[in-house]
Amino acid sequence: MIKLFNKKAEKLLTIWWFGVLAIIGAGIVLGTMLFFSAHIDIRQLEAEMISEKVADCLNNGIEINEDFLTLCGFEKSLFEENSDYFIMISIGDETHKFGRSSFETECGIKKGLIKSKYYPECIEKTIEISGKKIDILTGSNYRGEVIANG
Repeated sequence: MIKLFNKKAEKLLTIWWFGVLAIIGAGIVLGTMLFFSAHIDIRQLEAEMISEKVADCLNNGIEINEDFLTLCGFEKSLFEENSDYFIMISIGDETHKFGRSSFETECGIKKGLIKSKYYPECIEKTIEISGKKIDILTGSNYRGEVIANG
């Protein structure tokens, strides 16, 4: 009977095979951890989307009253005093506020030289409907969840 494989060489290849598998496994685990532990800040996008939705509601003729948020498709609970969102609509001397009122000041501070990751991201928008200038200020400070492995 002819020996086709050398037992010592086979043991040596087995060690290298497990080494390669360990390196590939470590690469997959590391890549997954880096991907899922990344922080993505979408506060600016949320404020922009809220601003667009408010502008669309005003363009569609929805009156600004107690039911404005529900008529626009927002959940009223998201715009309570201790929430992470804010809407301010100014038409001439008339101002309507929904959400955390401190965001108005914090948005003004953040416009200056102060940079803070804890202040809300805000969007100011001006639209004109039927010859009336309407200023819309929206803010979001919802940080979401950070998924960290380990």
